[in-house]
Amino acid sequence: MGEIDYEVLKNDIRRKILAELPIDFFEVNDDFAIREKISKLCRKFLPWNLRKEADNLVRDLLYEFLGFGPIEPLIADPLVTEIMINGPDRVFVEKEGRIEKTNIRFRNTEQLMYYVEKILTPVGKTVSEAEPYISAQLKDGSRINVVIPPISGQSPVITIRKFWENIWDLKDLEKMGTLNSSVRKFLEHTVIGKRNIIVCGGAGTGKTTLLNALARHIPNEERVIVLEEVSEIRLYQENSVHLTTKLANPEGKGEITLRHLIKNALHMRPDRLIIGEIRGEEVLDVLQAMNTGHEGSMCTIHANSAEEAIYRLETLSFLSGIANMSSDVVKRIIGAAVDVLIFMRRYKNGKRKIVQVSEVIMEGGELAVKDIFIREDRDSDLIPTGYRPSFGFRVESE
Repeated sequence: MGEIDYEVLKNDIRRKILAELPIDFFEVNDDFAIREKISKLCRKFLPWNLRKEADNLVRDLLYEFLGFGPIEPLIADPLVTEIMINGPDRVFVEKEGRIEKTNIRFRNTEQLMYYVEKILTPVGKTVSEAEPYISAQLKDGSRINVVIPPISGQSPVITIRKFWENIWDLKDLEKMGTLNSSVRKFLEHTVIGKRNIIVCGGAGTGKTTLLNALARHIPNEERVIVLEEVSEIRLYQENSVHLTTKLANPEGKGEITLRHLIKNALHMRPDRLIIGEIRGEEVLDVLQAMNTGHEGSMCTIHANSAEEAIYRLETLSFLSGIANMSSDVVKRIIGAAVDVLIFMRRYKNGKRKIVQVSEVIMEGGELAVKDIFIREDRDSDLIPTGYRPSFGFRVESE
């Protein structure tokens, strides 16, 4: 049976099934009951000479009724970390660090838009010509971004970053080649010793994964407040609290920013703050918190090197809206707040690795980045530079 005939058959069976079911069937039944009923009805309506298609039809119809339609196998695939839909017949995935095109297709733009609405509705989101792009977090923790025409051309564009259930610690990342045992021991000491850490790198380099792994080594007796725009940090400490930002309502009211959350978190008696990503006016609030009794705090920032991360911190500080703050003052705040910078990179083979581990110090009135460990290229190992950090840890090689 050709592809077109199969689609015609599936559409016909779908219509008959929907006509048979009560209007609230999918709301009042659990997944198991729905699967059983759809399977029975599919076989009931399927012509006897096409019964060999039953398994495929049941599978595809369940994908449509319960899941994400054609991309449901990608959602279920644990090796797929990101799904990128550029049009009905252009579906890409990131799998084990590599981006590749799939053979998955939607019938047309209308079917693609149907699934956009199906995905967004349970989380109370929608897109329209008035609001043609949106980012949201799905119930399973995955993040979705949707852009629709006219700003995306002729087709909706969907990006789904899947939520990763397994939260690794530093030993797991060592096994994966992200770091070696010398760096692992150093970072464990750094976390337990309550040094302030910033993880930097480009998009998709594994910054949040490393932040999660570092946080696993925070002593359980400490109180930790996590602040994010989208919930990605998972803590196992008993005395931990997770706060997320909130967008304004349609009237433009009720917005809660990272800056609001940080100011509120300081009244919650935190030992440490973990900020998913700093990228705006909240930067000075983060730095000042690190300077005022919240040692051992951590965050990420987009940058292409440890040195560039410092420049970004300076730039964002000047853009934070605080008047009459000199460059010298900003540098002193950064120098006092940030102890360790970790720079990550994703290589062409898909591997994500730590490239630099550095200390931030003031030297002659200027901020300086002193590398403690460095990786020369993709295939080389992280090696100590010989620099001994000011907080006294003895750096050992493998």
